[in-house]
Amino acid sequence: VGILPEIFLSPIAGAYVDRWNRRAVMILADGTIGLASLWLAYIFWTESIAVWHVYLVLFVRALGGSFHWPAMQASTSLMVPKEHLARVAGLNQAVLGGINIMGPPLGAFFLALLSYSAVMLVDVGTAALAIVPLLFVPVPQPGRRAGGPEKESIWSEV
Repeated sequence: VGILPEIFLSPIAGAYVDRWNRRAVMILADGTIGLASLWLAYIFWTESIAVWHVYLVLFVRALGGSFHWPAMQASTSLMVPKEHLARVAGLNQAVLGGINIMGPPLGAFFLALLSYSAVMLVDVGTAALAIVPLLFVPVPQPGRRAGGPEKESIWSEV
């Protein structure tokens, strides 16, 4: 369930991200992920959790990620000088690899110490930490192609 939005939506999400304000997309995506985690924390806290709740949150989080990652990658290429792009891309991949390697053991560590609802609140906190810098850092928008059609079809951009 968590990968379905990435499979079906990611190809067109990038085309939409190119049309929209990337900073707003990242804030909205991270906010949606945080709200989904907050809702799941509440459901755990009230002890009214069902399996479908977890599936729904996985789906919503993947939906947010499907828009966040293309917006972040496209913004990075506009914010970093060309001579540093390879280094920054390598750092981004290293961080992503570190997250994928350290995430599960760190999650298990938190689950051993905290309740499920508290672990979800930690996730809400990390979403907030992702949003706060975006409120203050300007994210450049790409220039539109000169002489190109004003509104191309999304499918032509995919």
